[in-house]
Amino acid sequence: MTCDIDNYQMNERYRFRVFDMTGRKTHKEMIFSNQQTINLSNLPKRMYIFQVVNKNNALKGIGKILIQ
Repeated sequence: MTCDIDNYQMNERYRFRVFDMTGRKTHKEMIFSNQQTINLSNLPKRMYIFQVVNKNNALKGIGKILIQ
């Protein structure tokens, strides 16, 4: 999948985190640009929640991902 971040700030660090529906973290990755490809092919087929947070853990984005 590709993660696009609006208002990306070069001096800010972002983390992309994926959680299963029980709240268990299944994937995490640093984001280094306003558009980055993230490989989630190792995750089982189901629904997930994703978050994008900055270095202070302030939530910058949230959504759902359905892996089929």
